[in-house]
Amino acid sequence: MAVCVEETSGGQGCQISIAINKRTRASGGEVLNKVQRGFQQIFGRLRNISSDTKVAIEEAVFNDIIALCREKILGRLRSKKSKTSYKSHRRFAGLVLQDFIGSPWQDRLDKSSPQMTTSHVQEYQRRLETLRKELDKIEAADVIKHEDLLKLVEHIAQFMEVVPLAMLLGVLKKQDMNPDAKDRLLNCLSKIARYRECARFLCRRAQNMPMLRNVNVQQVQIAARSEGGPLPPETAVDLEQSLSRFQYGGLPVQISALPEWLRKIAVSSQESFPERVRDILKNSKVHAEVQLMVHYNHVSDGVVPPRILAASKDACSLCHSLIKLHGRFDVPKSHGKLYSSWCLPAAYQESPLQRSLNVFLEKQISATLERLMTLPKRPILMCSNESSIFPISVSASTLANPSSSLISNDLRSGVPALARPSEDDATGSKVDQKSNETESIKNFHVEDTEPHNVGDGADDKRDVAADASVDGSASESTHDARNGVANVDQVKTTDEASFASNDIANDTGSDDAEASIDGSVASVSQTLSDETLRPGQTIAVEPVPGSTSYFRTNRLNMSIDDSSGRFSFRWLSEPEAEAVLRANTNAVLDIKMISPGVDVTLTKDAKGHTYFSYGGEVIMIRALETQDSSIAHT
Repeated sequence: MAVCVEETSGGQGCQISIAINKRTRASGGEVLNKVQRGFQQIFGRLRNISSDTKVAIEEAVFNDIIALCREKILGRLRSKKSKTSYKSHRRFAGLVLQDFIGSPWQDRLDKSSPQMTTSHVQEYQRRLETLRKELDKIEAADVIKHEDLLKLVEHIAQFMEVVPLAMLLGVLKKQDMNPDAKDRLLNCLSKIARYRECARFLCRRAQNMPMLRNVNVQQVQIAARSEGGPLPPETAVDLEQSLSRFQYGGLPVQISALPEWLRKIAVSSQESFPERVRDILKNSKVHAEVQLMVHYNHVSDGVVPPRILAASKDACSLCHSLIKLHGRFDVPKSHGKLYSSWCLPAAYQESPLQRSLNVFLEKQISATLERLMTLPKRPILMCSNESSIFPISVSASTLANPSSSLISNDLRSGVPALARPSEDDATGSKVDQKSNETESIKNFHVEDTEPHNVGDGADDKRDVAADASVDGSASESTHDARNGVANVDQVKTTDEASFASNDIANDTGSDDAEASIDGSVASVSQTLSDETLRPGQTIAVEPVPGSTSYFRTNRLNMSIDDSSGRFSFRWLSEPEAEAVLRANTNAVLDIKMISPGVDVTLTKDAKGHTYFSYGGEVIMIRALETQDSSIAHT
């Protein structure tokens, strides 16, 4: 299943396009209809969201999400009640959790850590046992009721908010617990917790973004061939002949010249190769991401297509390569696997895009053969998870440009250039295209000083960790997909690194505050590690190795460690803040709207500024050029 979101004309609403892998137009129709109905019901509820109805609507949306994703959740748990046979050989999540509970995790902990006091460990142990019982109850039931599954997902979400499972698993050694089992347990519970996070996030965003209260859902259906259409010709394809298309040492590759381990694989595959090719040509499918790409490549001029195509799984190697070569869209991630049943839609077969893909793949295969020919034995390849927990973006724009991070320049060379959208194309990015310098703002943490409820109601602080580049580059085709993306986490800070509300000095009425409104800059030195800002004051930060600097306003706490680049931030005066908030720019990141443990995108405005806001307070961030020694103009 692949999804993309299109902003409708005038910004008054959104259109969500969905697609699934298809061989013919009729295949998979039942699944697609079910998902469309589920999405329509969820977004139909959001039409009526308000401050008075948000709690009830969030619960209703959560209920709808669990109903829609029931089989997926049971499959993730590896429950025997799941109808999905895929990976059914793997153990039920409750049994893997029991393995962890029985491991010596408590003995491995660093008891000197503030998060690992005796009371903390006892609480973690209690929650682990409670979760195990809930999982066992689900698996033991003759029929899993919707209400019970809803309760379990809620329980897992609260568990993951309170228990640092990744850290607890991380202290174990290989002999304590199977490393793969540890990874699967963390992956399973993290993904199930996301169902609750998504319900919360959608409702929070819909309350503040009118376009999410006016959403239409459409199906995209582009098949490999039409129903009843002609089958591919029964052309005999020989493995030896296919290998001869590639060269090694200036000569066509022959099976006899392959290393022994690779030659055995080729010889054993020779007889079945022609039949395998015929079967692929007959039964191959167009992947969902490719269908969305084709659909938006042929929309009318009045439609501004999305730039990100995402799926329930990371893109396969061929989808990733094709979309990168196409150049108009991006995918968040690729797991790098090849699927033999992949194919292009009929309209793109024998097209310039297919020829470009063929050239690219030939170069990639040749490069792979170069490596394999030198290996004495078959390499062991570790396969990554096919699905990821994607960042929940709160920005209208995730990337300044489509990235090509997995397609190297060496492999790109020689691939026929495809038409790219012009700078005037409505689909192109107009953000951050003035500078060719990449400026980094790393490990910048912001937390609100007002308590909020997490999980079981414990008070905590919100810590926003902006750990990424804020990039203005638009000139390189290999633009890093992480540029401009910030990680947002809710962190339980230690006493040394956190600030209580009543400790914050309020010196906004001082003479210095009035004098600083003209834009003068205070430069941070090694001696300044803890400072209260004043409205209108700008601070230029040049981190000192081995140090962490702390800054605070009435509502926000900020910390910057020594891995950061040079940048400045300014607590805007009331008139400045009001002007920024009135402009309703996408460059303003509202701390209140960020769910714990998610990633967000930092978008810059036309002047290259990014903003954090909380209540009426606004902090403006700007990267400083390395060679810029005069920063008093900020």
